[in-house]
This record gives sequence, C-alpha cells and structure tokens, in this order.
Amino acid sequence: MVVAFSPDGRLLAGAGHDATVRLWDLKGHGKPRVLRGHTGAIKNVAFSPDGGLLASVSVDGTARVWQTGGNTPPVVLYGHEGAVEGLAFSRDGHRLATTSDDSTIRIWSPGGTGDPLVLRGHERVVWGAAFSADGTRLVSAGDDGTVRVWDPAGMGLVSVLRGHEKEVWTAAFDSSGRRVFSGGVDGAVRSWDWSAGTNRVLDRHDGEVVGLAVSRDGRRLASAATDGTIRVADTGGDTKPVVLRGHERVVWSAEFSPDGRWLASAGRDSTLRVWDLTGAAATLVRQADAEQIRDVTVSPDGLRLATGGQDGTVRICPVSGRGEPLVLRGHQNMVWSVAFSPDGRWVAGTGHDGTARIWRTDVAAPPMTVRRVRRHR
Repeated sequence: MVVAFSPDGRLLAGAGHDATVRLWDLKGHGKPRVLRGHTGAIKNVAFSPDGGLLASVSVDGTARVWQTGGNTPPVVLYGHEGAVEGLAFSRDGHRLATTSDDSTIRIWSPGGTGDPLVLRGHERVVWGAAFSADGTRLVSAGDDGTVRVWDPAGMGLVSVLRGHEKEVWTAAFDSSGRRVFSGGVDGAVRSWDWSAGTNRVLDRHDGEVVGLAVSRDGRRLASAATDGTIRVADTGGDTKPVVLRGHERVVWSAEFSPDGRWLASAGRDSTLRVWDLTGAAATLVRQADAEQIRDVTVSPDGLRLATGGQDGTVRICPVSGRGEPLVLRGHQNMVWSVAFSPDGRWVAGTGHDGTARIWRTDVAAPPMTVRRVRRHR
C-alpha cells in the first residue's frame, strides 16, 4: 500500500494490491475517484510537481499517467519487461523516470509522446532513481551493488560508481547535484564525487543501512541501520561522525527537523527518539508503540512528529515532549508508513490491513478510509 499527497495538499492518492488507484479530495466530500487500468499490484505513485498529473507503476510492467482533473483515460507507458519498482518526476515535470526488475531505467514524456530513453547497465533489479535538483542528472541504486549517474536528456550513462560490496538500497543527490550519497547491505555510507568517479566512506555501520536523510542545508547526512544506531555525518567529511545510541534493535527511519537542529528516529524497540543535535537538551524518548515503530515523519512546521507501527496506531506528539500524544486508531495491524499533508492539517497512514487512512491532526476523530484491498502476503 502506497500513498502520496499532491503538492498543494488538496488530493491524496492511495494504491495497492487490488490494481486500482484511488484519488481522494481532502477539501471535498463523498467517495474517492477510482482509477482503473493496471492488472497487477501497484508498487508506487507520485504526483507531478504542479499536481496536474499522477503517475503509478505496477508489477504488470506498465506505468500509467493520469490527469488529476476530469475523466480522461490515462497515458499507458509500455516497455519494461518486468515489474516496475520506482518512479520519479523531474522538477519541471517534463520527464518521468521508471525503474524495474528488468535492470533498466526508462525516461518518458509523461504525455506518452515519442519513445522512451532506455538506460541500460545495471545487472539486476533497479530499486529506485532520483533526479538532481536542476534535472540534468539522474541517480539510480541497484541490486548489483552499483550506483549509477545518468544524463536523462539523451546521452545515457555518465558514471558507474563502484565501491559497495553488496546490494545498494538507497541513493540521493545533495542539493547542489554534485555529490551522491548511498547506503546498503554492506553497512557503508558513501559520498561520491560522481564527475570524478571517486568516493569516500563517510561512515560505516555494523549492519545494513536501511535509510538515509539529508538535512535541508545539505551539511549533514543521517543513516539508519540494522545495528540499532543512527550516525550523523558531516557531508564534507571535515568532522567525525556523531553516533546516536539508545535504540536496542533496528532503526527503520530517521528524519531531520526543517531547521536541522534535531533529528527524530523510529525503531523496532518501539521507541521514538528525538535527538538534540546542538547538545542543549537531553534525548527525548517515548514509548510510541506496543511492539515496534516502523516509520516517523516530521510535520512541515517542525513542531510535531507522527509515528506508525506494529500496534496499528498512528500517534502524533509534540517535539517538546510535553503532553500526551494524540492516538489515532483504525488500522488493524502494522502501519508501514505515515505522512503529513503539506499544510500539516492531515496525516495519512498505510497499513498491513490493506487500507490507507486519513486523520485530522488536531482532533481524535474517526479516520477516512481511503480504500480497502487484499491483505499483504
């Protein structure tokens, strides 16, 4: 089950194993608009930067691009020879990148005009891709242990970044587009000067790196890992990484506050931790789930945190730690991910029970259930 808010916060898209996309108008009433066409489970969805388009990718090997207004049939993008895993719009919305089990990345016109640019080189599954801020480069991470930088305008492969010893789960550009950060099974957090093809290990965990977060100013990189630690590295490599210890099991997720002064983390030990990176205050620890927390996210204003986890609740608590959390109930099992709307008035959770649920963040009112699908297997 995946969800995405539109850039203006008006729409929420939800999709999953029943091969439909549902589009909910958060400022309106009534049932969601149901978008049909895929013939297999949907792996991911994303809005274009202007919110006018919604793209979805599926195990059926296609990507579909829907207009968010009106009832125009979708543009169907055929070509992949395996499940489509990831997708990303360029910042100007003129290009859509998709990644697949067939080891390729394809760059499409969202309108479906012309043939896609097929980027070949990875030898196994390509899990995801991301455009640089200026749109001139694309980075991909693959099961073959490589990170690759591409020219999405037609020149193809620019640089193959080798150094990881096993699968790479995640890769991202810094804000300038000159550096790439990556992490994966070998536990190394690497910073690459992709134009020179050189890299250095910013830090190393004793377990798999399962998540990366870059501070808004680009100066710090946080890595979450199966060894139970979060490590905060100076992206310039000028100072020694800070190791944040306290979680007793896997740390699934970490996120910086908008001002970069603190970091929130969520772990399998069922705790939410808020780390003051200035050293001015003690770490805030909250028992935020009966068993484990799977995801944490920071509200746009930086004042609240939302968590989701094993006990099926979504909890919203102030960063200050004062007061009791708002406990939002409805899911029947694990909540895999949570997200605030851009205005912070809504929070969405996706669960193992096959539903996406949307709550107001200021009252403990019953949620809107966006959709119900088959349970995940």
